Amino acid sequence: MIRKLVTQNSGTEPDAEDLMQRALLAIYERLYKEPDFQLKSKFSTFLYGVARNLWLKEIRKKKSEFLLTEEQNMVSMANSSLEWELSEDDFAAQRHILFWESFEKLGKDCKALLRKFFEDIEPHTIASSLGITYGSYRVKKTRCVQKLSSIIEATPGYRKLSRN
Repeated sequence: MIRKLVTQNSGTEPDAEDLMQRALLAIYERLYKEPDFQLKSKFSTFLYGVARNLWLKEIRKKKSEFLLTEEQNMVSMANSSLEWELSEDDFAAQRHILFWESFEKLGKDCKALLRKFFEDIEPHTIASSLGITYGSYRVKKTRCVQKLSSIIEATPGYRKLSRN
C-alpha cells in the first residue's frame, strides 16, 4: 500500500522502503513522547496516514507540483457521492478530501497564504514574501481560515463527516 503510494507519485522502491522506516520511527517517537496515546483506527490505517503525510512533506521539499494519483481517484469517488455509509477507517480519508476540495474554492490570495503556512514557513517570512506586515499576515490568515471553515461547513455531507 505504501509502496504503491510512493511509486505512483514520483518515488522509487528504495524511497518506499525508506518511507516505511521513517513512518515506523515517527510512530515510535510519538508513543515514546505520549505513553497514553491510543489508536482510534486500525494500525495499518494509522501507519498509512503517517507515511502519506511524510511523503507529502518530502514532495513539498522537492517543490514538486502535482496531485497524487490516489487523491484524484478519491476526489472523483467523493464527487459521485458523499452520502455513502462510511466505516470508521473511511472518515479520515473523506474528511481529507472535503478539506482539499474546499481549499480549492478559496481565492488565489488565500490559497497562496495558506499553502505557505502549511509548508511550515515562518510567519514573518510569509508576510515579507507577500509584501505585508506581520500583523496584516495574521489578520489575513485568520480570515482565510474562517472562509475555509465556512466553505467546509456549507458542503453537503459535512454534518455526516463531523459526527465523530
